[in-house]
Amino acid sequence: WRLVIPEELEKPPVRQILAENRAGDSDEALDSRYAALMVPYQKNGSPVVAARLLEDDPDSGALAVEVKFDGRTDYIISTLDQQERQFGPVRVAGEFAFVSVDDQGRTLQGYLLNGTALTCGDFQITLPEANTTLKVQSVDDRTYHLAEPLPDPQAAIGSYVLVGESPQTGFEIASATQREITVRDYPAVVCDEVTILNAGWVRLDS
Repeated sequence: WRLVIPEELEKPPVRQILAENRAGDSDEALDSRYAALMVPYQKNGSPVVAARLLEDDPDSGALAVEVKFDGRTDYIISTLDQQERQFGPVRVAGEFAFVSVDDQGRTLQGYLLNGTALTCGDFQITLPEANTTLKVQSVDDRTYHLAEPLPDPQAAIGSYVLVGESPQTGFEIASATQREITVRDYPAVVCDEVTILNAGWVRLDS
């Protein structure tokens, strides 16, 4: 939400607390986790029929939400690693996944980010590697000039790149060649290397 510059990082955190748990012991450490579901719509009444938390594992950081609509069910999954896990009918090895299934159990579409495998019944997405890290030669405005070639520039467009260290900043990739990555909207952060989060999106015909 802020530029990665010292003046911004020194500001107090932006507080957007939805709920709060308090420990009985004032010395007890707390770990609060939240899943916020936002569904835009234009007609009267929310299209969401029901929503439930499938997984909330504080040890691994895995979180999965099931959202039911009229005629379909969506599964939204977030993890902190590429370990393979099962969430309802969805099996994923990756840090973010989305699957939409119709009422007959047929997968309509799926998305995998920073992972290698996503399956739901006969549906699957596989990627050769979760991400790609490349050395940076120089930075100019919104463009990273790479010191080594980007293997598949076309596949990187529309995906995301992580840059910097503690904290990292993410940018959407607007365009790419074998030697350049141009990010969208904001000036690029100066760094020695970038990590492209590989992604796969499959939408099946009706």
